[in-house]
Amino acid sequence: MVFVFDFGRKIFKESKSFYSLRLTTAAVVILLYLAYLSFLIYEIVTDVPLLQASLEYLDIIQVPDIEICGYMSDIEISKCVFTWRDWTTSSYDLCYNTNESLPYIYAGPRPETSSSYCYLFTGNRTLYYLMPTLTNADPHSVNHIDFYFRFKNLTSAISSVISVATISAQLYDPDFNPLWGKAEAITTVDKFVQAEWGLQYNSFAGIYNYSTQVRFKKSTIRSILKSDIGAVFGMNPKYHNTSYLETTSAYYPLHPSPDFQFNETHGHFAVGVGSFVQDLQTEKRGHTILGALGVAGGAFGAIGGIYIILFGQPRTKPWGLMHRVAKHEVARNADISNLPFVTPLIDPSQPYQSADQRVSRLENRFQELEVLLSDYFVDASPLKKLRHRRNSSSN
Repeated sequence: MVFVFDFGRKIFKESKSFYSLRLTTAAVVILLYLAYLSFLIYEIVTDVPLLQASLEYLDIIQVPDIEICGYMSDIEISKCVFTWRDWTTSSYDLCYNTNESLPYIYAGPRPETSSSYCYLFTGNRTLYYLMPTLTNADPHSVNHIDFYFRFKNLTSAISSVISVATISAQLYDPDFNPLWGKAEAITTVDKFVQAEWGLQYNSFAGIYNYSTQVRFKKSTIRSILKSDIGAVFGMNPKYHNTSYLETTSAYYPLHPSPDFQFNETHGHFAVGVGSFVQDLQTEKRGHTILGALGVAGGAFGAIGGIYIILFGQPRTKPWGLMHRVAKHEVARNADISNLPFVTPLIDPSQPYQSADQRVSRLENRFQELEVLLSDYFVDASPLKKLRHRRNSSSN
């Protein structure tokens, strides 16, 4: 379709007005095509990835990090009780595993002007939940974890609220917790999820003399990094995962029991998995360079077809860029002393020739023309096959 750009060549028997019309049409078509290319480039640069929703079925989920905060009063996690898959339990006072010298609770920063006291529970990526239907699974995978807490100054905890004393807790994926320095917010999705944590969108309360039953579900957004040039070309992106946990909670009044004494513990909450089906949202670029090339090729074929319908195909150009690069080798192997379209019928160096010389020159010229047409313009292979079949039949 490159002939569209060869609109400046005058063709035999064209009037000046028709030539001007063809020239104008070709120029308009080319300008429209260039405008369309500019539009495709603009779409690639300003592309906003779409989110493709899907479900992922997980066999294992890491025990989340849990931020536990008290306001106007410091708090203490007096005990953690791990209930395992085989329904055995392990109890750790102050959430400290003395057998392995492993603390599960870490204190957060405490500015002197702040009235918040925050702690982080983390399993250090060693604790996990397993799908209940799995066979031959580790019996010491977690079923759920119970936390017992108390206020160090109960009077202060209710001094600025109209409700009973409460603590606030949030769940974080252990692989993405920028608020506690475990990750860095890189993408726009990271920053917005971190902002929502600051608004405590997935928080739950630990209420004085109440038990809170918490279940969570994992969701992940797979986003494309701005530095991923391969994704812009149309290759498979190198995704950056942003995982967050959505919680549901139920609250029940407590009563005195061997595990719960009002003078020692003020409240309780338990955390377990609510679903092993993960909501997965994956970013997909709608406009890539490879996609734009395909669309641009289709548009180029369309405008070339319209131009052929209106003005026909002016000529065929069998030689390409490589012929021009190797022009010296082509010239060395070609005999152009008596070539049609290039040399005149009568040799200027020998204007006076006999009839036999002219016939011989014309015969050579026809032979060169036949070779030229066969090599570049006409596919004679079907005719050669037909001739071969007829010769075989005759024999």
